[in-house]
Amino acid sequence: MMLTFLKLVFGLSFLFLPALAFSDPAPENSIQAVAQETDESNLRRPCRLHAECSDGNVCNGLEICSEGFCEPGKAVYCFSENMCQPSECDPRVGCQSLSLSGTPCDDGNLCTTSDRCQEGQCVSGTPVVCPDAGECAVAMCVALRGCVTRPLAEGVSCTDQSAVSEREACESGQCDIQIRESLDKEQAEHDELFEDLPENFGY
Repeated sequence: MMLTFLKLVFGLSFLFLPALAFSDPAPENSIQAVAQETDESNLRRPCRLHAECSDGNVCNGLEICSEGFCEPGKAVYCFSENMCQPSECDPRVGCQSLSLSGTPCDDGNLCTTSDRCQEGQCVSGTPVVCPDAGECAVAMCVALRGCVTRPLAEGVSCTDQSAVSEREACESGQCDIQIRESLDKEQAEHDELFEDLPENFGY
C-alpha cells in the first residue's frame, strides 16, 4: 500500500514538473522597457496644428507646431514704468497691471521725501527744508538737484550787528564789513599812547 502511495505522488510530481520548467520567466528587459516608456513620454509631442500644442498658459509663451512636433514658446516678460502699477502675468490672460497703495515710491522730485503709492499713483511726501544760507544768499530746493544756494546781487545792503562798521554790503554771498577810518585812527592813537606805560599804572 505504501508503494502504491509513493507511485501516485511520484506520478503527480512528474506531471507538474514540465509546467514549472517551461513556464515563461519574467522578462529580463522589464526595467529597460519602463525606462524607454519614460524617455518616450519626455519627447516632443507630435502635432499637425499649432492649436494642438497650446498648454493653456499664456505666461510661458506661444507653443507652435514645427515639422510635426510641438515647440515650446518664450516666457512672457511683463514690463511696467510705474512702480505703483507693477505688471504680473496671469496664466489665463497674460500681463495685468496692479494698483498699489501704501508702498514706498519715488516721485522723481529731490525736494520731497517719504513718497508713497496711492491707488496706483506715486504721491509726493514731506517737502525738504533747506538750511539757512545767511543774509547774502538764498537757499532753495530744485526738483532735479535738491537744495542749492544762490548769492544775492553785489552791493545789496546787509547787517552784521557791529557797532564799528561804516557800511555793510553783500559781496560773493557774504556780508562785507568796512570799518570807519576815524575809529581805526582813534584806536591806533589810543594804543600808541598807552604802549609805554607800566602795567601797574594808575593802581
